[in-house]
Amino acid sequence: MEKFNIIFVGSFKNKSIDNILGGQMFASETLINSELKNSYNWFLINSTASSNKDYIFLDRLFFATKRLLKLLFYLTFKKINYILIFTGEGNGFFEKSIMTLISKYIFNIKVILAPRSDLIKDNL
Repeated sequence: MEKFNIIFVGSFKNKSIDNILGGQMFASETLINSELKNSYNWFLINSTASSNKDYIFLDRLFFATKRLLKLLFYLTFKKINYILIFTGEGNGFFEKSIMTLISKYIFNIKVILAPRSDLIKDNL
């Protein structure tokens, strides 16, 4: 049986620079190290913030652009079946929304957008 190819946009560092282990990091690592690895090929796009503190907009834009280019590379050159995107609030949500729209409406790939923040839940 052929494995499905899944792009997974999540948090794939052990800890942030602030030495914090966040919920997104824990959930991402748990999924990719679970028994699911026997059924799926993961193409990982790391969206871990370097810090929980605010940082320069140009830095954020640079890393967001790198992630978007990596997504476009996978979508163009790999046979992708699904995309799983973990997102927080604010600019990260905006970035992941763009990824979702491109994947779904340009490449016709099924996307699961998974909000992973209490701030999003509190604002619903």
